[in-house]
Amino acid sequence: MICPNKIEMKDGSYLCFKTKSKCTDCILPPHPLVSHGTKKTTNVNLNYGDNNNLTLRQLEAMKYRNEGLTFRSIADKMNIKCSSVHKLVTKAIKKLGLTKQQKTSKRGLTKKQGGITKKANKHNVSLHNDSISFNIECDWDKIEADIKHLKYKDYKFIKNDDYVFKIYNTCKNGKQKIIIQFRKDIIRSDVKTAYNVATQRIRDFIATFSLKGIYRLYSLEQLSRHYAILGTELAKKVIKEGRQIFIYDPNDNTLRKLIDNSDRTGKGGKPEAESVHLDHAKADAEKDEIFWKDITLNDYYLPSQTKHILDTVLSVQKEYAEQIKKHLEVQDKTLLTLKAIRDEFKK
Repeated sequence: MICPNKIEMKDGSYLCFKTKSKCTDCILPPHPLVSHGTKKTTNVNLNYGDNNNLTLRQLEAMKYRNEGLTFRSIADKMNIKCSSVHKLVTKAIKKLGLTKQQKTSKRGLTKKQGGITKKANKHNVSLHNDSISFNIECDWDKIEADIKHLKYKDYKFIKNDDYVFKIYNTCKNGKQKIIIQFRKDIIRSDVKTAYNVATQRIRDFIATFSLKGIYRLYSLEQLSRHYAILGTELAKKVIKEGRQIFIYDPNDNTLRKLIDNSDRTGKGGKPEAESVHLDHAKADAEKDEIFWKDITLNDYYLPSQTKHILDTVLSVQKEYAEQIKKHLEVQDKTLLTLKAIRDEFKK
């Protein structure tokens, strides 16, 4: 009978993953996993390099991964934890030095710049609408800029590739004020990095600021800052269906989150889950980031599988409840019997 579990090695030999030894249906040369009649669990050479040797368990996990099985399915087959399967596959990938062309599964595990990444929908973070203000000391007449007329007050307006300036001679508190809006979006792989870059941008702005007629900046205030998780599945679905989602803060009733597809990059607009509340935007975006990375990168049961598990649990709980009920009935009858016996002794 032909062994269904065998895999051909680079040296022409065969390995059976069911018995974890050489296949019995083939005439084989001395197997690299066998030495002096004893099976070894280390160092099977797949000819990817002198030092790229896999253990038997790593080789077995890679075989199932190549077949497109999830970590959870592999864990069930190997009777180990899901996290252990992930470690086996990760170490094997590093040893083999796989490229994008040498995919190990339908999900596309690849080696990139010395680390392992899943080929999944990568959600970048866009930090935009970043505006700040300062109180200033200035000579209004020396500021060379266009005057814009508002209903109750005027301001001087300057715009360049990097900034928009609005300069007020007086504002509500009687101070002179300048508002700065940074025009360039900051797009990074995570919220923390985008925040750090934006913070450094403000520091650099203060250190290099120079505008004729303005002598001093003080009392920095953040006016707005939006964080958007680009390309989330929820945003894609909502935009595709032509719907809108707005979430308001329960305390001050101001807009806190929304689904948007604004074309900020000039490349067609990308659906985004955007956090816009001045006090909560960063924290909200960090929570969104964790959620979307979790459901994108980690394996989960299908709804049908989840239903089956819940049905099984409920069935067990129902049986347990019935057994408890019977036990209580027996206990009640036992108490009645003991009470009757006690009463007989009292006579």
